[in-house]
Amino acid sequence: MKAASLLAVALLAFPGWGLECSHPVLLPGEAVEVWLPAGEGPPELTFCGEPFPVSWTSQPQGDKVLWQAHLPDHLPPGVWLVQHHSQCGSFFRAPPGWAVAELVGLEGASLTAPGLLVLSRPGGVEVTGPAGDWKLSYQFPGQETRELAVSLAPGERRQFTLGYVDLHPSTPVALPGHAFLLRADIFSPVDLPSTAAALVLPPGWGAQPAPCDGCPPAGLEPIPAGVPTARAWLVQVPPGALGTYSLALELAGMGLRGEVAVEVATTLPVEVVVGHWDVRRDRLDLTLPPSIEYEQLLWATTFVGRELPFSGRVLTRGDLERLAQLWQQAD
Repeated sequence: MKAASLLAVALLAFPGWGLECSHPVLLPGEAVEVWLPAGEGPPELTFCGEPFPVSWTSQPQGDKVLWQAHLPDHLPPGVWLVQHHSQCGSFFRAPPGWAVAELVGLEGASLTAPGLLVLSRPGGVEVTGPAGDWKLSYQFPGQETRELAVSLAPGERRQFTLGYVDLHPSTPVALPGHAFLLRADIFSPVDLPSTAAALVLPPGWGAQPAPCDGCPPAGLEPIPAGVPTARAWLVQVPPGALGTYSLALELAGMGLRGEVAVEVATTLPVEVVVGHWDVRRDRLDLTLPPSIEYEQLLWATTFVGRELPFSGRVLTRGDLERLAQLWQQAD
């Protein structure tokens, strides 16, 4: 048979068009799977314009029929066409020694896969190339570029769910016995009913849901698919905690995890104290967003030459100048 060019191929058939291919990439030994409306079929295979006879089996499922066929191992790699009447789909038959990564949840994102083929499919893409260690980069709109390291064996097909869970504590340093706010920015490719059991805390720590800027009204717990959303918790540090602790949010069954480290100490950096001082109530509040405002800067000036609360040190003019720079940079 004629040789086929190893080019990236877009899947030509989509759900609802009458003919659907299960995968745009087939590894050696994998069956061709084609969905057709009930009462129609079997489809036909062609390669480089030449028809290829194959033995099909069918499995009726509701108003559709799944047609399956196994191709002999000696058939060449390349672009194969599936046809039925006026409907047409395609798949890429990979050479021996290749692998496939199925990426779910890439809608609206850009993907970079150097040296690999990227083929579209409903709900995501399939990336294929010689088995080994791959480095993929993807970026959602308005987000930083993220990397996915993939290690696949020859003939392996594996699914990866793309999204993100970013954790942002209201303070990098907390005090024993005090609370702080933990915010999670979440993007999931599927609907999630709850995050109630997703927060992983150190032993003895506690947390309860809390409002935040960008969080939905109380009671709207589900995470909608394909929509950037936020959740927040009021995290309580136990009185005896000291050191560095890891907090995580794991979305069960999704493979999505966010993790952040928080230090717990008996004293706080000067900028943390000033940035979290509630001037109106005249008290430290580590649950507030870290921000040095003019009123907080004025409050800090009253402690020059004196010990700043919760810092364990005397505030100097150099400290005040640095705080003023932070205030100016925030504008």
